Amino acid sequence: MNKSADKLQASSLLIHISGLLVLTLVLSLIYSNSFQGPFVFDDSFNIVNKVSMQMNHLSLRSIQRAAFEGANHRRWLPNLSFGINYYLGGHNVWGYHLVNLVIHIMTAMVLYGFCFTTLTLPKLDFCNRRAAEISLITAFLWAVHPVQTNAVTYIVQRMTSMASLFYLACLLLYIKGRLHKKPLQKYLLWVSSFICGLLALVSKENSAVLPLIILAYEFYFLKDRHRRILTRRNLLWLGMSLLSVVIIGWIYIGHVSLGWLLNGYAHRDFTLTERLLTESRIVFHYLTLLILPLPSRLNLAYDYDISHSLFAPPITLAATLGIILSVALTVYLFKNHRLLSFGLFWFLANLVIESTFIPLELIFEHRLYLPSTILILAVVAATYKLWDVRRTNLLRLLLTACLVTLCFFTWQRNEVWSSEIGVWRDVVLKSPDLARGYIQLGRAYVKNERFQEAFDLFESVADKKYEAPDFDTTGIYNHWGMAAFQLGKIDRAVELFEHVVQLDRTHWEGHYNLGLAYGSQGKMAEARREMALGMQLQQIKKAAIQ
Repeated sequence: MNKSADKLQASSLLIHISGLLVLTLVLSLIYSNSFQGPFVFDDSFNIVNKVSMQMNHLSLRSIQRAAFEGANHRRWLPNLSFGINYYLGGHNVWGYHLVNLVIHIMTAMVLYGFCFTTLTLPKLDFCNRRAAEISLITAFLWAVHPVQTNAVTYIVQRMTSMASLFYLACLLLYIKGRLHKKPLQKYLLWVSSFICGLLALVSKENSAVLPLIILAYEFYFLKDRHRRILTRRNLLWLGMSLLSVVIIGWIYIGHVSLGWLLNGYAHRDFTLTERLLTESRIVFHYLTLLILPLPSRLNLAYDYDISHSLFAPPITLAATLGIILSVALTVYLFKNHRLLSFGLFWFLANLVIESTFIPLELIFEHRLYLPSTILILAVVAATYKLWDVRRTNLLRLLLTACLVTLCFFTWQRNEVWSSEIGVWRDVVLKSPDLARGYIQLGRAYVKNERFQEAFDLFESVADKKYEAPDFDTTGIYNHWGMAAFQLGKIDRAVELFEHVVQLDRTHWEGHYNLGLAYGSQGKMAEARREMALGMQLQQIKKAAIQ
């Protein structure tokens, strides 16, 4: 009997390992064309221009600076990983992409383990073979989905993928500890779970919802059905979970107040109410991206229409009612379709920090990275439950076709990420009224010495001021002036740089470039003054961002 059980266990382990090896190979192939993708957008502020992250030697001081200095000092674990990347290979993007892909593969493996463990719980009671199949398909669908390129190929979003890795590991280890019979192993697993939870939190702040997710998982799948819900123990757990979220929030963002919150909106083109209304539509946009992830629909920087009221645009009312219906559906499905209910709860709960009242930018695709995991599991498991068992091979064929299509879309999306010009051309095409896209595309043209294209682009942008007031920015004029200068249009360059420093007296590049342009006109005193001022302002800015 023991030999038979050992043989069955060995066979099961081989199935798990084989599936995960295939997953690793597929992910390596579809992301192989992303390894030369340049630093883009927020990579500059968080990695390239962050002097403290440039570790030239290993020492306690250099580690502390890389991890804890700068605007995102609370995310010290990914910060440190960027510093180590620099230590090993400077700003060679290949190493950064390799680490990002390894984290993504590891997250997919942990997701597989979490799915298998969940599906084999008594409350769901899938057989091991079916659970392994559903878990592998879920891990594949999630990992090869093209929407994940925004968290994997976009280098700085290692913060998102690393947080998700430890977040899922924390939950998996908690469940393993909860199911283990031996006290010593149980508490070792729980200690490991706690450590992973902390590592998730120091990777990204949205991991603060973990205590509530663990409590929800306990309620959905682990609680004894014969016990009452409103017991002292459960109320204590709920109170501790809520308290831990409050404490974590206070420690990490203790400066938050109503005044701070409202001040955050002073620099946005939307109010708190408009953000909440708009996010109701964005949540459903996220869902459509999961269902129909055509590369033509994926975008690094959206120009998303703001909802000014429930009826402007009218779809806002439908989206708001849809969110309320989704919450009601989560409750309704709990009794008979528990995993589907949990998948909906998971999706909404893990969007709550980045998609509600905090004055962040409205929409980014990397915010789907974690919320999409268990939602995909729930849909796949429900499909297997509802599908005619006599036609399982047809379902497998359809899922394989779906996976192949997603792999192709991901490869195609990574082709866009292969150059900075490609990324921003894509943004300009999909968000034609977004000033940021033109600024970044023009900057990329200048960086690649395609000065005429940059000049023509900025000239065409200036004519669009009537469509979007924010097109008239220092970034546009500064890079327009650089292109003009390189093309020998010195007088025009001087006009543009003078406009930059009029718009922003602290713009160091504008002053420095104006000095260069003055020098080309023979105005040496003015040139020395502007260049000296530019260098002084640059030093002040460097000190502020380190």
